[in-house]
Amino acid sequence: MLSRLERAGAHPALVVLLYDSEVVEHVPEEPHDRPVRAVVTPSGVRRFR
Repeated sequence: MLSRLERAGAHPALVVLLYDSEVVEHVPEEPHDRPVRAVVTPSGVRRFR
């Protein structure tokens, strides 16, 4: 779905839902990964650039 939107010229923001204990400072990056713009946890929203 994201690939189709990008081919159409859209740039959707990727937001993920996590528990607070799942949030980490760094995740190893792979070529197929897309940047996460925000994380929603039970304690709040964290936005990234």
